[in-house]
Amino acid sequence: MDHTQLADQYTEFDDEYWWFVGRRKIFTALLEKYLVYPNKTNLKILDVGCGTGGNSKALTQFGDVCAIDYSLTALNHARERRINKLINCSALNLPFRPETFDIIAVLDILAYFKDDVQVLDEIRSSLKKDGTVIISVPAFQSLWSNHDEAVRHLRRYNSKCLIKAIRDSGLQHLRISYFVSFVFPFLALYRIMTRRLKLDKRTDAKTDLFRLPIFIDKTLRQILFFESKILRRGNLPFGLSLLCIAKNDPTSTKINEIVNRR
Repeated sequence: MDHTQLADQYTEFDDEYWWFVGRRKIFTALLEKYLVYPNKTNLKILDVGCGTGGNSKALTQFGDVCAIDYSLTALNHARERRINKLINCSALNLPFRPETFDIIAVLDILAYFKDDVQVLDEIRSSLKKDGTVIISVPAFQSLWSNHDEAVRHLRRYNSKCLIKAIRDSGLQHLRISYFVSFVFPFLALYRIMTRRLKLDKRTDAKTDLFRLPIFIDKTLRQILFFESKILRRGNLPFGLSLLCIAKNDPTSTKINEIVNRR
């Protein structure tokens, strides 16, 4: 699928589909717990790879959001959500001064880049010293599927390789956990089966986004809401995705290298 098709499809599903709604519930719950300024509402926030703007809209509860994306089509959809600060640029070359943002969201973006450490380098350079980064990535390479091909992922992660990328960039993880855990066995089986059933290699890969019966969608949404409550207190050992809260590592020399480059 090309960028325009993906952006149109994500716009159709972003506001109501269980995956998008549930993930927003989870990452906002963790941000509320780990923010250095939990009672502050005028924070400066960057949404890296904002797509069609659903996550940017959710982040406005914490402050002033600036959203970036490489796709002009996606930014046009985000503009329809009244996200005012939109910038067309790559995550590999952020046009911001060092230490600009209190919160930087990197939600399902790293898997698109060959050099994910360089992306995290750029993010750290724009993060305030006491700022917070929230990262989500698809989990387990063994679950590679037609969906990954359709959305043009380059990899899936486990906790070890995500932590390594974070440390190599000069960030420090505070918390890392899997999520989408309670329905993981069923979704993992679905991914594996659909991958094996794709016999015609010439067929274009399709995403896993399709309309579900309302009661199933609501049930899956409630399961992720329940996971958000669990994740406030502890980690989940496996899941379809990984979520990480990180900050600047005060012992790292990486930040000085980045600032000097600028």
